[in-house]
Amino acid sequence: DKSTIKLILPDTLGTFDITVTASAGEYYYTSTYTNTVTSIGPGSLKGVAEADNVFVDARDSQMYGYVKVGNLYWMDRNLNWKGAGQGYGRSDAAAYVFGRLYTWNDATGGESASGLGNGVQGVCPEGWSIPTKEDWEDLAKAMDNGKEHPFETDWSGIGEMLMVDAKLNGVKMWPYTPNCTPQNKMNWNALSGGNCTNDYNNYTNLLNYGFWWSSSEADSNRALYRYIYFAQPDCYFNFTDKAGFGASVRCVRLVEEAE
Repeated sequence: DKSTIKLILPDTLGTFDITVTASAGEYYYTSTYTNTVTSIGPGSLKGVAEADNVFVDARDSQMYGYVKVGNLYWMDRNLNWKGAGQGYGRSDAAAYVFGRLYTWNDATGGESASGLGNGVQGVCPEGWSIPTKEDWEDLAKAMDNGKEHPFETDWSGIGEMLMVDAKLNGVKMWPYTPNCTPQNKMNWNALSGGNCTNDYNNYTNLLNYGFWWSSSEADSNRALYRYIYFAQPDCYFNFTDKAGFGASVRCVRLVEEAE
């Protein structure tokens, strides 16, 4: 038989350790399970920049700020559209803060793209697209005062330019390190949302790494992405399988098209 336990958390934001002990009636057997639960609400996330421009996703009425970086508007937080993907640990509360994780196939519909502002719509709202590698290059150029950065290189110093020194219920979302200082240049608000593997069943790297898809493929089986590690100031590139790895999605649109 299955039993259900209902927990009522205090009416405050915070992190709580919960221990449950079960016994089997007349049998001399008990089992104990302990887990940590973090309550999240509108006041949980502090330190992210608020954008002047706001877009409402007509599919679910969620609001996204967006900022101009180079030739593109970038949403200032990760996509949280529930039509695909999963929140970290399959948690909607985590998705509320970090956005959802999507495999490349789920994010793009399996369609690769290239060229500035020419990404596929995929899971993005109408009028927005998943950034191509050229879109990412445009972002790096704007962040680094006009310096060119080919996608297939590691971008020195750009990781800390993108990172935001935010706190979740008072805890730093990027752990402190003397090697890296979050600058949140242009209010891009990069958070350490981790990743998943194995068809959304394994989750790792929360609060240590942030991963973001490109809509450009590396080859027929693998796609390109960028990532930031908390202990280094750089923004790295890599590629991985299209079907198993889950990363965050930022949506973009050309400035000239939006205007």
